[in-house]
Amino acid sequence: MSDQKHSEVIEPSFYECILPEYNVKINYPSTWTRRDDTYDALKVMFQSPKESPTDPFLDALGVAVDETLKMNLQKFIEVSIANVRQTSSDFKLLESTPTTLSGLRAHQIVYLANNLKWLVVATVRKKVFYWLQYCSEPEKYQKFLLSVEQMISSFEFL
Repeated sequence: MSDQKHSEVIEPSFYECILPEYNVKINYPSTWTRRDDTYDALKVMFQSPKESPTDPFLDALGVAVDETLKMNLQKFIEVSIANVRQTSSDFKLLESTPTTLSGLRAHQIVYLANNLKWLVVATVRKKVFYWLQYCSEPEKYQKFLLSVEQMISSFEFL
């Protein structure tokens, strides 16, 4: 019998989320919940469905935008890692690699912090920083990773 904790979820369909005020769009699974009641740089968040009625934690992917940062992409990644390292006693960097996001040069980091596993993909376009961040319990990280990767791949600038 397969281990349910590590099985991947195949999403049947996706909805489109357009954020014209930030010139971006992203697709998200129809089984996930869109939350616009976010704060600061986080502009929208998508939460996975509950895995059981007592599920205490919903995996989430957030889209963040910040026009106030005055640094390059490499410095942003360095500062982000330093900030998490400083505020989380259990910080462990697992991956830090160049990638692309919507055809632009980007950087991806994967790390453990605050008893959670994080994946962050960041880029800069026209002096504005954009990053997508996936947060999950470490033992459930793989379960929604395929859906999260599809969401990240669907991210586009308008």
